[in-house]
Amino acid sequence: MSEQEVFFDQDQIDYFQELINIAFGRAAGLLHEFTGHDIHLHIPEVKFESYEAFYQKIETRLTNETVISQQNFNGQISGETLLILDRASAKTLAKIMHKVADPNNKEIIACAYDVGNIITTSSTKVLADISNLPMSYSTPVAEIVQKMDLLAHLNIQKYESVVTITTILDIPEANIHSEVHYLFKKPSLKILADSLSF
Repeated sequence: MSEQEVFFDQDQIDYFQELINIAFGRAAGLLHEFTGHDIHLHIPEVKFESYEAFYQKIETRLTNETVISQQNFNGQISGETLLILDRASAKTLAKIMHKVADPNNKEIIACAYDVGNIITTSSTKVLADISNLPMSYSTPVAEIVQKMDLLAHLNIQKYESVVTITTILDIPEANIHSEVHYLFKKPSLKILADSLSF
């Protein structure tokens, strides 16, 4: 039996999905204000899984060079978010946001930093509001990493369970794919489940 099955019933899972839909809708609105472009975040797919399954999935999906933004959220509900873009998507997004034909690495990283921060803070705020618990945020860390460097970066063994949230970020000028993953520490899952009880 998975951690998700221990802590969450189906009504709680469905409610969590609704909250994430709302959260990403807010994120899309903020990204529009930030960039001046029409941005659509597809309805996210929410999946609860073990860290072993998450690790294997990430390992198969990574390209040789990946742009990431990591950010911790702290409080009784704590963990981190991980925004993953392949380099081509990150470069296209940086072109649009910085209005440059050929963005350099600094501009690509800055773009990932800003987008990751907007998505993380707007989405986790929904969880903080529903649980009525304070939440603070670390400064995001964005960088371009090689595949093996990213796997070492994750250090996901400290997470007993992972909530995987995957979405596609659409901009009219390009189809840009990004994945957003939430990694929760075990006590946080129980607190979150209790918060979603009716």
